[in-house]
Amino acid sequence: MKHRKTILMPARSVFAENQSRPAAANQARLRGALEAWNSNAVTIPRKPAAREVYWIAAAPGSRKPEFTGYHPGVILRPPVSMSPVDGAVIFVPLTSEPPSEIELDRPLPPYCRQLSENPGPDKGRTVWAICDNVMTASICRLERYVDYNRNGCHWVPKLSQQDFEAILDGVASAIVPLRTFIENRVGMRHAATLAEVVHEYERRVEFLEGEILERLTAPKNDDGPVDAPVGAR
Repeated sequence: MKHRKTILMPARSVFAENQSRPAAANQARLRGALEAWNSNAVTIPRKPAAREVYWIAAAPGSRKPEFTGYHPGVILRPPVSMSPVDGAVIFVPLTSEPPSEIELDRPLPPYCRQLSENPGPDKGRTVWAICDNVMTASICRLERYVDYNRNGCHWVPKLSQQDFEAILDGVASAIVPLRTFIENRVGMRHAATLAEVVHEYERRVEFLEGEILERLTAPKNDDGPVDAPVGAR
C-alpha cells in the first residue's frame, strides 16, 4: 500500500490577506486605525476637491518635525487623476492638539490658524491648521470621515470659504518668498490701476479746460442760442 505524500503549506497571515485584498471603504473603523491596511488601494469614490477634508496617512518612515501618523487634511490642490500611479493631492494637516502658544498665553504664529468650526462630527472640539506643513500625498492615503452618530456613515466635510482663505493666508505667511511675491504682485496691480485712474482724471480735466477756454474766447452773439453748460458735450 502506497502512502500519499502530504505537503504542508505555510499558513497565510492576516497581514498578507489585507495587503492582497483592497481595503473596504465601508469598514466600521478608518483603515488608518487598523493594524495593517493596503496603502496601494484607492478607497475614496471620487476625486477630492479644494476645501474638502479627508483623513490622510503620513508616508512610511516619516518622523517629527515631519507630518506623522494619521490626521485630517485640507485639500489645497486636487489630484490630476484618480490613478494610484500619479494621483496625488497637496494638503495642509489639521490637529486638535492645542499649540504650545495657547498654554503659554502667547499669540499664535501667522502660519497656525484656528478654524471657526471643526469640520468633523465632533463640533465641540477646536482644531487648528498647521499651514507651514504643506505636503503631497497619494490618493491611496486618503480616507473619508466616519460619523458614528449616523450609523457609521462615510462623508467628506468641506471648509467654509472664510476658513479656507485663512489657511491660504497662513501658507503665504509660512513661505516668506511667496508672501513677498504676492504683496509685490498686488502692489504692481494697485499701481497700474491707480495710474489708469489718474490718466482718466487728467483727460477729463483737460477736456473741461478746453471747453471753458472755448467759451471764454468765443465771440459774443446776442441773437444766438444760449450756451450749453460746461461739459454737456
